[in-house]
Amino acid sequence: MNHLALSGLAFPGIAACISAIFAGFWHYNRQDKAALWFCFAFGCCALGFCLSNYLIAKETVANAISNNAVYGAGIFCLAFGTCRAFNRKPPVLSLASLAILGVVAAVVIQLAQIGLSIRIQTVNTLHGIMFCVALFRLRSIWNQHWTGSAVIIAYTLIALNYLLIAPLTTFGAEITQTNFFESLYWRSTNVITVLSVMAAAGALVSVCVSRNIREMRNQDHRDWLTGLLSRRTFEQTAQVFCQHRSSATAASLVVIEIDNFRTMPTTFGRRASEELIVAFGDILTGGTRHADLAGRISGGKFCLILPGTDLEGATRLASRMKTCFRELSVPSLPLSHIVTASFGIAEFGEASSYHDIYQHADAMHRAAVAEGGNRVKCAERPAGAGRPMHRDNYSETETRKSA
Repeated sequence: MNHLALSGLAFPGIAACISAIFAGFWHYNRQDKAALWFCFAFGCCALGFCLSNYLIAKETVANAISNNAVYGAGIFCLAFGTCRAFNRKPPVLSLASLAILGVVAAVVIQLAQIGLSIRIQTVNTLHGIMFCVALFRLRSIWNQHWTGSAVIIAYTLIALNYLLIAPLTTFGAEITQTNFFESLYWRSTNVITVLSVMAAAGALVSVCVSRNIREMRNQDHRDWLTGLLSRRTFEQTAQVFCQHRSSATAASLVVIEIDNFRTMPTTFGRRASEELIVAFGDILTGGTRHADLAGRISGGKFCLILPGTDLEGATRLASRMKTCFRELSVPSLPLSHIVTASFGIAEFGEASSYHDIYQHADAMHRAAVAEGGNRVKCAERPAGAGRPMHRDNYSETETRKSA
């Protein structure tokens, strides 16, 4: 093997290392499925390159099938993972069809003995079109985040490599197994492919890192059991809401606590109490709108802010939730144990602060507990309360205007 052939080993080595990096991302964050797709993609690049250039004779059907099947699978995984990372629907049918067409075309050309140059031109064009399909589906990520711009640039370079460099360096040239490593195609594509893959890898690594950072920040703002807002985040968001809400529109605050929750870890065990919190959080999430604020304040205590909802609307919602809690089934709790909760509700006045309105709602909650729990207590309607809106009509846009 001459030095020109040996120089090509840099590409599979780099691709394998990049694959290992994405495997590491996925290992430490199993929720990041995009990283796993990227791992497969770069692994396929390394394997396909070795099969094509070093392990299987070029002018054979076996080379045509294995090389192009692995490369096509790699491009498919790359595009699929990128679409997943940016929450876009992958063009599965188009990508799969082009990948299969690449294998079929390579086999037909090889069987017809048209020549290796034609096979290279045809397959590279089809693979370039696969990148164009992916770019079209991902076109809107250009302005979404700087990582999206980096991905678009990297994929454009790779598409140009497939569509322009390969055909230009093989057009009119007779490439064979014997002179392949001395050809202009090998000399040019070897360098350009390494640069393109490193550009794509850098862009995709930044995508994974930024996704993990956003997830970590989101976890800091969320309760780890329920996914609701943490106490600190809830209170900060509530204060901003109170500062900027329109006094012309009603709003209510609800304090909720699971009855006798403090004794549950001792009586039924920690697992049962955690399962109860999770199930309780699911009911709160399912019973509120995206416009509402829902947070876990402590142990079995929760808080809701309901924009556009007056005392009557908040009472109806609390009553429905109270019924859901009584019907709640938790695997680690005895079937005979009935889960109940106490609710305290207060409505915002014209200039109510969060802390003031919370104290009123909490006082009502304590009164409900003092009367035996499993009930809803409301404070008096304040002067200057706003006009209620139907809960289905209070859009997320209204909340954004307020907060």
